Amino acid sequence: MIFFDQIEYAKIPIWENKRRIKALSVCRDLYIDRLTNHPGCHRRDINQQIPAVREMVDLAGIAAERSWPTMRDGYPSTPEDIDVLAEIWDLNLYHVNQNAPIDVIDNAIGVYRKDQAKSWFRTFWPFFWLGRLIDWVAHWTFNVVALFGADPHEARSSHFGRVITALERLTLWTATVVGAAIAVLEFLGFETPIRHFLNLP
Repeated sequence: MIFFDQIEYAKIPIWENKRRIKALSVCRDLYIDRLTNHPGCHRRDINQQIPAVREMVDLAGIAAERSWPTMRDGYPSTPEDIDVLAEIWDLNLYHVNQNAPIDVIDNAIGVYRKDQAKSWFRTFWPFFWLGRLIDWVAHWTFNVVALFGADPHEARSSHFGRVITALERLTLWTATVVGAAIAVLEFLGFETPIRHFLNLP
């Protein structure tokens, strides 16, 4: 979980997928309960969960901003983008529907649920873990430059950094293609020739 909590939805294993769905659902349900049954409850709990929820929503590729018409001098004005999670307690000031945060969270839950079958596959696919290892090594390679006073983001965007990133992606792509090809050939009954070719017992 430590290694996956800041990774986009399409690159996480099943347990992180389920963790995010549960966390998003809990926050959404608390907010719904506050709106419908207990107006004075849950504010502290929701406030504590919003930072993580916003991150999970963002990692699902869902925008927390919604375009709503603003009111000036009692008349509708040019629509503005309102972050409905950051402004969750002041939506009425912007004339934004209080159900907007529910829609945003539900959108994110939908993304994670739709990707759940793929996350199961990733969890048991060896080359997925190889890719994560390569990502981890590359990440810490760039972070090491911070020890020498350099900016990791600048190092990543430099010519040398782009070369390393390209090599990382090429290695991952090659490993994935080779692994998939071997899996297909084994499925088709070519396991023995493959083992002989690779000098495996």
